[in-house]
Amino acid sequence: MPFLAHYFPKTPVIELVYGDVQVKSLSDLMVALLENPDNLLVVSSDLSYYYPQKQANQLDKQCLIGVRDLNYNMLSKCEACGLTVWAAKILHLHSTLLDYRTSADYSHDQHSVVGYMSAMFYKD
Repeated sequence: MPFLAHYFPKTPVIELVYGDVQVKSLSDLMVALLENPDNLLVVSSDLSYYYPQKQANQLDKQCLIGVRDLNYNMLSKCEACGLTVWAAKILHLHSTLLDYRTSADYSHDQHSVVGYMSAMFYKD
C-alpha cells in the first residue's frame, strides 16, 4: 500500500484484508469489484516463512506457478492459503504475477527469510 500511495497518490484503492472466509463470499466480492472495467484486483500474500533463501525460493516457486496458472493443486505445497486463486479459477479470471521478493532483498540476511508475492487478477 505505501508504494501505491507514493507512485499513484490520486488512485482510489480499496484495501481488503481477510482471514477465515468462504470462497463464495470472496468470489462475490471479486465479481462486484471487477464489474467496473476500470478496476483491477491486485493481491499480495506472504508465502514461505523462515527458511534459508535457497529453500524459500524453491518452495515459493510452486506457489508462483500455481498463482500464475490458477492451479489450486500446485498451492497444496505452499504455505499461502490460495483462496483467491480458487475464487479466480471459479470466475474464469486470468492472472499476472507482478512481483516476488523475500525479506533478504532488504535485510540481506539469507538465513531465515519470508517470501512475498503480488499478482493481478482480471477478466478478459
